[in-house]
Amino acid sequence: MAHRGMPWVAAVLMLVLCLPALRTGFVADDYYQRTILLGEGGPAGLDDPLMDLFRFVPPGPGAEHLRDVGVVPWWGHPDLELGFLRPLTAATHLLDYALWPDTPALQHAQSLLWFGAAVVLVGFTYRRVHGPTAVAGLAVLLFAVEDAHSMTIGWLANRHAAIALVVGLLALNAHIRWRRGGSPAWIAAALTAFSVSLLAGEAAIVIVAYIIAWQLTMDRTPWPQRLAILLPYAALIVAWRIIYNALGYGCTGSNLYIDPIRQPMAFATALIERGPVMLGAQLSQLNADLWAVFDRTGQLVLFGLCLIVCTAAAVLFARLLHSSPEARFWALGMVLAVVPVAAAFPMNRLLLGAGIGAFGLMGMLTAQIGLLGNEARDRRRWVRRATKILLVLHGPVGALLLVAGLAFLPVFNSMFTAGARHAPRDPTLTEQSLIFVNGHDFPCAYTYIIRLVDDEAPAPRRVGILAPLPSDATVTREDDRTLVIATERGWFELQIDRLMLDVSAPFSTGQLLQTTDFDATIRELTTDGRPLTVAFRFHRLLESNSYRWVYWREGHLVDFPLPPVGGDVRLSAESLLALD
Repeated sequence: MAHRGMPWVAAVLMLVLCLPALRTGFVADDYYQRTILLGEGGPAGLDDPLMDLFRFVPPGPGAEHLRDVGVVPWWGHPDLELGFLRPLTAATHLLDYALWPDTPALQHAQSLLWFGAAVVLVGFTYRRVHGPTAVAGLAVLLFAVEDAHSMTIGWLANRHAAIALVVGLLALNAHIRWRRGGSPAWIAAALTAFSVSLLAGEAAIVIVAYIIAWQLTMDRTPWPQRLAILLPYAALIVAWRIIYNALGYGCTGSNLYIDPIRQPMAFATALIERGPVMLGAQLSQLNADLWAVFDRTGQLVLFGLCLIVCTAAAVLFARLLHSSPEARFWALGMVLAVVPVAAAFPMNRLLLGAGIGAFGLMGMLTAQIGLLGNEARDRRRWVRRATKILLVLHGPVGALLLVAGLAFLPVFNSMFTAGARHAPRDPTLTEQSLIFVNGHDFPCAYTYIIRLVDDEAPAPRRVGILAPLPSDATVTREDDRTLVIATERGWFELQIDRLMLDVSAPFSTGQLLQTTDFDATIRELTTDGRPLTVAFRFHRLLESNSYRWVYWREGHLVDFPLPPVGGDVRLSAESLLALD
């Protein structure tokens, strides 16, 4: 474990375990980006891949077009914008499409190499803190096989996190070298690398968590100087944010992301709830991704379990934290790394930064109980047992779950591709609106997006969703143009149903929301303010050739039988994960 080649060994192990990623193909947002990278402009008509590749709902005419074609659903907030400034990452995708646009395996190979570089640099960081010790070797090995990284490794659109980490780690190592007596050139290198990392993605900000942690726990200069050293990094973040906003990037009107600057109170509230969930998931094998598919009761149970894990971890690491500034560095860095990513709801792929500190702590704890060939400094039996459990969970179990996570990606992808795979394929669809009587943003919007670059199947003129998937519902035909849908559990019960919804903008009875094909009028609300019954008044007769009606039944997409006036059709609840 103490061998100086351990970072490289860990990277090779990761690459071997993750070889199945080469067969993953395109997943979810990869299709959206493919429409832009192939010169199709995407559903929003974007024509600058370098600057627009991560604009999912751009401001202005692009957003209006997304509403017109139904990619933004009827409940989408009028000010909805989702855009990220990631030109460095976009450049790597442009390289893929210049060399092998139709060979996803080679595109995944580039992503694997980026993550391999991240593993090596994480290993160098452990060695810079602990020297050439078994602690550093074990920590990087655990990081390399961490199952929470499967999405970052196997999803092309998430490559930005690996690139931001690679360049950000260069900044962190340069900062540490400078603070340990290096020349001023190292702080210049650190600031330069951090600036570049911000161009890869917002995930670069988690590196500042460790720079702050270093200054607070490891730096030995007087406190005013320690804190003053952080000012250049703060200035870079402020400048980056000003440019970010000036260029029209940012997130508004979405429950998927909370802007800490524009919505400080909402962010603070979310942090209190999401922070323990992500820390608990990182320290255990609880899965943060469950948050999105749980109802409120399930979320509270997950929060409670993660809070127990965090409390137990605090007790387990207490003696180590008291005696070692290095342990305090890793612990504080881990906690602070969760703060910026709490802007999004909990997901395993957001744990990339927190894992660095977590595995540094686990390596130190393993040495403290004498499992790395050294003399034990902590002989408490329960600590030894708990440490061994952690090593099993994050070693062999983590490696197996990493491979399983990569194997699960096609299942995850089926949520996005199900509609495109099974929607009608006759040429008349290009002149029709494909109406999903029940559905979700993913399969509905991506029916349109994927079909834009599918040479074998036509794209519909527009798409639209009416009822939610997770609730039983009754569809009643009120007249020749109106369908009234009464649900048992209401719309937006699950977090994953609120991606284009701003929960701070409440619904009201009688509220009218207009789309190109129909007007939706909310007739009844749930006790917590969600739509329960909604009337959909179409602009043409329901039997018009302008519409093609489909719905999900037992996981399959089938034609929807329009009832006669006064008649109704019963819809059963469907699982998004079970769509064929």
